[in-house]
Amino acid sequence: MDKQAESFLKIADIHVKTLQATLDDLRDKYPFTEGFVINMQTSDLRTLETMNSRFGKLQDLMGTKIIDLYLISESQPIEGLSMLDKIHKLEKFNIIDDEDIWSQLRRVRNNISHEYPDAPELAARQLNHVYRLAPALIAIYQKLAQSIRAA
Repeated sequence: MDKQAESFLKIADIHVKTLQATLDDLRDKYPFTEGFVINMQTSDLRTLETMNSRFGKLQDLMGTKIIDLYLISESQPIEGLSMLDKIHKLEKFNIIDDEDIWSQLRRVRNNISHEYPDAPELAARQLNHVYRLAPALIAIYQKLAQSIRAA
């Protein structure tokens, strides 16, 4: 594995470790409600911000670098492939169960980039999506990383 690939995986490992820690910290507060969002403490806000940030960063890094590293490690051509084509290949290699999970992860990642100060119910719903899907994102990353490191 080259230095650049190792660097990307190290960054992703940090995202995973931090994301998992925030999930653990929030376990007793999940599922999030409108009331929780309205009355949350500053420490909860910081933890939720970290969860959202690390989820988004991990998903972005996977989509822009790590999936390509995996496909290259599997001797798969990536030139000219759309993201959907790459996801289909991940399905074929049993990295993901079906392409819908990647669509859900991407949709949630896009939604968390928005603030909902006047819609605490919507904010709670988005936070619940992140919390619920984060373990799937981590699991996909771990499969990719394990295979890349073994190549």
